[in-house]
Amino acid sequence: MNKYYYIIAVCISGLVSLTSMIFYYSFINDVNREEKRILLEMSNSDLYKKQNDRIVSDDSDFEDNKSLKQNEIIEVNNEENATSENTKYILTEIDSVTSNKKTTMLNMPEELIGLTREEIQNYYNNYIDNMSVEDMEKGLFSVELTSFSNDEIRVNKIFNSSLPVNQYYIKAENNIIMVYEKDRITLYENTGIDISGLPSEEVDILNCGIEVKDKDELISILESYSS
Repeated sequence: MNKYYYIIAVCISGLVSLTSMIFYYSFINDVNREEKRILLEMSNSDLYKKQNDRIVSDDSDFEDNKSLKQNEIIEVNNEENATSENTKYILTEIDSVTSNKKTTMLNMPEELIGLTREEIQNYYNNYIDNMSVEDMEKGLFSVELTSFSNDEIRVNKIFNSSLPVNQYYIKAENNIIMVYEKDRITLYENTGIDISGLPSEEVDILNCGIEVKDKDELISILESYSS
């Protein structure tokens, strides 16, 4: 009888030990799986970070290259949109009175070489106030840039042949009336007439300058200031 109980006790003890071993190995296996999961997540996180850093770096490089290419394009466009000594200069002269037109292809004027459309437009906007003697004598009153490219530009000059040509130009310098030829450069006469005692309005007019059409008008004006 005692032997029977001993066998039962041994069986129970063995069963408990087996159960404990199964539980222990199951627990160790779960711990190992959890450790592997954590390591895998950490590895994936590092890989993602490296890939993300690479994407950011690639994007930065792309933006830098894009900006560089845009700057290169702007520089090329600026070069393409400027005149050169090989650019054709086509001038059309129009008489507004007779409607006659004359078109001539000329060498590119030196002062217009290397300029853009806007710069040439600005040049001609100021040209009327500083025109050549030849254009002044022909009655030039308008200049227009009608076409522009680096291959050729076209310019219209419009004249009024009925306008009288001024022969003299009066201007005050250091309060003394000076008379110039129609080119406003060649001195015709230093009158010695002092204008410091004149009303300020007349002084302002003389400081700006007066166009004089002929010698009779010149004599009349000078007499009015010297009397």
